[in-house]
Amino acid sequence: MYARNLSKQIIPILHFIFLKNAVEIFLFYHRLTTIFNCTSRI
Repeated sequence: MYARNLSKQIIPILHFIFLKNAVEIFLFYHRLTTIFNCTSRI
């Protein structure tokens, strides 16, 4: 019972961390591709 309650609290936190990381990774990748596009144009 206690473990099930604990997982109910942990799972949303894991989802939040994952989403936050996914956004940061996407922004980082987007920045890299933008830099790459600028340098390839020159």
